[in-house]
Amino acid sequence: VPEGAPAGEYRGTLTISAAGAPERRVAVVLTVWDFALPDTPTSRTAFGIWGSCIAYAHQVKPDTRQYRELMARYYVAQLEHRISAIEPPLPLNSPEVGRYLNDPRVTAFMIPYSDDTWQMRANVDRCRKNGWLQKAYFYPVDEPSSAESYALLKERADRIHAIDRSLKVTSPFYRGPEFPTDKTVYELLDGYVNLWCPNIQYLDLQAMQAKRAKGEEVWWYPTGQIPPYPTFTLNHADGVDHRILMWMQKLYDVQGLLYWASTWWAPAVIKDVWENLATVPEIDPNIYGVGSLFYPGSKVGLAGPVGSIRLECIRDGLEDFDYLTLLERKIGAENTKAMVRRLVRGMTDYEHSPRRLQMMRRQIARLLQQA
Repeated sequence: VPEGAPAGEYRGTLTISAAGAPERRVAVVLTVWDFALPDTPTSRTAFGIWGSCIAYAHQVKPDTRQYRELMARYYVAQLEHRISAIEPPLPLNSPEVGRYLNDPRVTAFMIPYSDDTWQMRANVDRCRKNGWLQKAYFYPVDEPSSAESYALLKERADRIHAIDRSLKVTSPFYRGPEFPTDKTVYELLDGYVNLWCPNIQYLDLQAMQAKRAKGEEVWWYPTGQIPPYPTFTLNHADGVDHRILMWMQKLYDVQGLLYWASTWWAPAVIKDVWENLATVPEIDPNIYGVGSLFYPGSKVGLAGPVGSIRLECIRDGLEDFDYLTLLERKIGAENTKAMVRRLVRGMTDYEHSPRRLQMMRRQIARLLQQA
């Protein structure tokens, strides 16, 4: 709904036609509330866009004009769903990257790590000069578990913080250290990581509260789960499972959401993701849609992405988070959390009825438009 649309009830008719089927007409009633969501989403996000999969599915070569145009279309499509990509579609030293990073819908992006400190410093200086640094973070090591990966992360974090101690460093993790130690991952990475991003199954609420008290950020990510945990796979019965995670974010004071991929189409094993969504068969052939929130439009004659229903549910969830943030400012954090608890009782115990979730969202909307 456009921000300036007058509040009220709007009615219309949707006509649906398809080859070989009778035409259907459906009555539509739309309620426009008397408040607006912020241009900048209140949940930070970082979803990966895998260019190699896009190039494969659209049959274009990397580093061509067609490839760059496709990457930009997928990037913008994510933004239109209130989701920032892990990286912009252009290098940070590109004179045109500002048209992406200046977009108020962008909440986060990664500055590439390099052993060349001069190059990293140049990227940091450019981001600071252009007002982008508050959105930026480094992601030098993924999911550390071995002694070697911890040592590498600490070495790289030291190199980053030698440029500026306040720079954000994240390293998502889904398990603890797999080497002899009497410390937890939260203790081992203290002083090196300041943007914490555990898997939703590995969230330590007490540890995260201590990190927030120090002024550090807390995100999380849902990778590899199937029911009863909420996640973004097709192994769920309804769209609430793809949306409830953002209500949990507000309940547990999680500030951001990371997801490793929206375009993972496993080109080595899947010839057509429209027909086969077992995207991680080497891990589990019975999990569907992992890392895949878009379909390549090449199958239906489009030079760009086709969004999944799950992607629409995720967008609705991010808008739910915005609703809750606005409500928090109006009635306070604890009262807002009390409302969330009507839907969320725990990480695996939550409301599955779309109707009840929508009723709660309407109740919040009525509260928000009250004087």
